[in-house]
Amino acid sequence: MKIKTAGYGGRKETKYVTVQTNDPVTSYVQLKITGEVEPLVSITPKVARLQGYPSTEVVARVRIVPNPKYPFTITDTTVSANPKFFHRLEKEEGKEGWTLFLRNMQQSPGMYSGTVNLITDSKYQKTIPIHVFGRILSPPPGPAAGS
Repeated sequence: MKIKTAGYGGRKETKYVTVQTNDPVTSYVQLKITGEVEPLVSITPKVARLQGYPSTEVVARVRIVPNPKYPFTITDTTVSANPKFFHRLEKEEGKEGWTLFLRNMQQSPGMYSGTVNLITDSKYQKTIPIHVFGRILSPPPGPAAGS
């Protein structure tokens, strides 16, 4: 039995499996398998949010730190089609981690979403997705004419 646990780090997982035996009295037995899924990486915050007005700089940061038990290197990044944000990944000097810097590029009010995929050399998870949500607000109304 193999259980896919990508994205389940830090959670307790329970799965059930039915086993067929050659015992005539109990030909089937249901087994309950429970375990803690160790996180491969700490991502803070888990989702990047870019919210603000088109006339202002709308930015966010995401910190990525590998679990010391499962070290990896980020070798590249890719983004979803037609991203409405700029991204830059920097290795943290003297630390075991990276910072992902994000900046909104959309100049009209509206919402969007996208993903920055961190390509790693990990044998456990080759791609780590960072979800990005943007909400660009309509500028607040100015003072009324003649005021």
